[in-house]
Amino acid sequence: MKKNETQAVILFDGTCMLCDTFVSFIKKRDHNKKFKFEPYQSEYGKQFHHLFVMDENGTVGLILGEKILIKSDAALTIMKILGKPWSGLYVLIYIPKFIRDSLYNFIAKHRYKLFGRKEYCEF
Repeated sequence: MKKNETQAVILFDGTCMLCDTFVSFIKKRDHNKKFKFEPYQSEYGKQFHHLFVMDENGTVGLILGEKILIKSDAALTIMKILGKPWSGLYVLIYIPKFIRDSLYNFIAKHRYKLFGRKEYCEF
């Protein structure tokens, strides 16, 4: 990470197994420590939870300085920041947002059923 860069903060559902897997994936590849991870269940995460207009489906959030991204915008930007080869996925940003977020919402709605849920947040 360059001196003038601030860490990007990834906000996630700490009881969701899909989110947990995604965070583990990023941590293993974040060699330059570009990301900080905060579950919505943490004191820090609780401060931002309401900003994401959370519905029953939940969402991943990304805080970049003053900028806040959610859903597919957040996921694709995380891949871009992570660097090659993952940054190549950012080309999906050209798919219209309503299509990307419809797919995101479908997965989010069924994430506990498909991937499971933890009793408590380990972070």
